[in-house]
Amino acid sequence: MSGAWIAVWPLVRHDLTLSYVQVGVLLSAPAIFANLVEPAFGILGDRGHRRAIVRGGGVAFAAALVLMAASPGFWTLLVALLVLYPATGAFVGLSQASFMDAEPERRERNMARWVVAGYAGALAGPLLVGLVSRAGLGWRSVAGALAVVA
Repeated sequence: MSGAWIAVWPLVRHDLTLSYVQVGVLLSAPAIFANLVEPAFGILGDRGHRRAIVRGGGVAFAAALVLMAASPGFWTLLVALLVLYPATGAFVGLSQASFMDAEPERRERNMARWVVAGYAGALAGPLLVGLVSRAGLGWRSVAGALAVVA
């Protein structure tokens, strides 16, 4: 998701006629909000609620992507990102912790796999955006496709 999202910013800014101040708010406010909320997910995850938080994070992640794809303007996109950023922490971060905890004796190997998969996704994102743009589909189709995958 992050590789694709970084690549679509110029398309989003043009499509929604966002100012640079609005883009700055969209880049910073969700990250700050996630930094305040995500520690609670980690604590709850360590107290036996990990599966529920991962599932809820996955649902919120997909819903936020759908809302992004349907965003008519700044405020709706801001709400979508305020949901997406902490949902990513719940969904992806706790999934990673579960993956590492599943086989403690193979943690280094599994962490290497996780990192390689992350890099592959970061590389595939801009390529996906390029293909979608070349096909004349727009950034909203990228968000919608990622919601379906999620």
